[in-house]
Amino acid sequence: MVHIITIETQNDTALEQVKAFAKKLGLNVREEHIPEQTRRAVNSIQETQSVHPVLQQLADLERKFPPQQVSKNFDFNSVVDGGINL
Repeated sequence: MVHIITIETQNDTALEQVKAFAKKLGLNVREEHIPEQTRRAVNSIQETQSVHPVLQQLADLERKFPPQQVSKNFDFNSVVDGGINL
């Protein structure tokens, strides 16, 4: 599994220190520069968008009950037809 960390800074010294620390830990470092105008546009969109309450509830449920792979022998029709007996 790959984890990606985004670091936003305008301080070149801080960025170099973070990159050096990551390399010291043996992590791969990939650097991308986003034009300031693009960054401001993305931040503006993110600030104005709100999440519909139903979508937020779904996200909360998925965090609480992460999706799991079901056995390929699982019979969905029997669950639909007969319900789930706990």
